[in-house]
Amino acid sequence: MNKAIVNNFLHNYSFDILNDDSIQNFSENELSEDMVYFIGSEKVTNEFTGDEKKNNLKEIPYIKKDKENIIINIKMDESNISEKVLGRKRKGISNKKCRHTKFSDDNTRRKIKRVIISELQIFINKKIKEFYGNEIGNGLIEKKLMKLAQNQISEAGIEFDQNFLYKNLKNIFSENVTSRITSFSPERNKEVIDELLNDENEEISNYFKELFSITFLDCIKYFRDDYFYNEYLQGFTKFSDIKEEFENKEGDIFTKHFIKYLNSYENILNKKRPRKIKKE
Repeated sequence: MNKAIVNNFLHNYSFDILNDDSIQNFSENELSEDMVYFIGSEKVTNEFTGDEKKNNLKEIPYIKKDKENIIINIKMDESNISEKVLGRKRKGISNKKCRHTKFSDDNTRRKIKRVIISELQIFINKKIKEFYGNEIGNGLIEKKLMKLAQNQISEAGIEFDQNFLYKNLKNIFSENVTSRITSFSPERNKEVIDELLNDENEEISNYFKELFSITFLDCIKYFRDDYFYNEYLQGFTKFSDIKEEFENKEGDIFTKHFIKYLNSYENILNKKRPRKIKKE
């Protein structure tokens, strides 16, 4: 990839900013050959690995520094150039617009919560059917969890997501259902959960008491196949089960980013500090 191509790219293509939140997801040994990285000439703290030492960018493989202090991947060819390129804006440069994309830290956390909560809803409804069979009911009295409103997913504040790790399934699924469902009360899921927990059949009530006491963090560990055993989550989806489908929809680059973040989800969160609200 020659200088002319690089300069043309810089002039004509937008690129994503690799900000302080998202840069921690890439260590110096994990830079991909099929991406261009505009990191800048300053040294970067490797927060992802927990290494407080400043990295020497000259030692990063497959990249070199040009005369304008831009770190570029010299293995990349023109056909790879796309809007999924990651980068960090150089000091003093303001003509490139920072774009907020699905690779951004908060959107990655939203995606992880969305996928896991969706799979949990499917799993819980499957367990309800296993216990109740033909007595599950129909229509307005059917024992089934409905799709939740998106407030728990859309909220991506650091403190909120740190607390959300320890929120149990009862509290997560007792939130209001989406407003798109008009045939049921907004509290329909809470009503179903109460029925399950108070069933006269002790086997049923005891199982769901244990299931709904599980935290979101435990679900993450099980979902990413962390050698984490929980008898009440047996049968719950693991990411490896849906990886191919996920990759077909989201692409290879984002899938790698998603897995990397998922594998260190709670560690990344716990290193962050909530933003202080400025007093007016």
